[in-house]
Amino acid sequence: MDELIPDYGPIRNVLKVNVYGKKNLYYDETTKGYRWPARRADRHAKGSYGSLRRSPVVKECWMGALLALPATMDLYSLGVETRPSRILAATLQNYGAYIVDDTAWDVYVLVRERSPTGRFTNEFKKNWGFTRCLFACVCIGSHKILL
Repeated sequence: MDELIPDYGPIRNVLKVNVYGKKNLYYDETTKGYRWPARRADRHAKGSYGSLRRSPVVKECWMGALLALPATMDLYSLGVETRPSRILAATLQNYGAYIVDDTAWDVYVLVRERSPTGRFTNEFKKNWGFTRCLFACVCIGSHKILL
């Protein structure tokens, strides 16, 4: 997330996201809970993925799936207030995010790599003037997307 800085402009690559597997991921004996570019699902996938899901299963939601906001979605209508969250929303619309891991609890996490310049939270505060890393919770139908 070194690209999430004021003077950088838009992020021009796919992001990585972790989701709560028990509510959001799908497992069956054919797919084994993953698809390319993932090489495998978690060891616990068979008994865990989707086990707490209350709404209909999304069979395309496997480890390695690419999630994206629809190109036709008006990002300003989502009520995204901060510039960092608008940058992330545009990135999710233009490039998306691959599901790369199970959070093992009921949260969504945009994955960032360690920076040689320091911790993301410290760099974020220095660049943007505030520390909150949870930018927005966007509801699309019955799905919540954290930005």
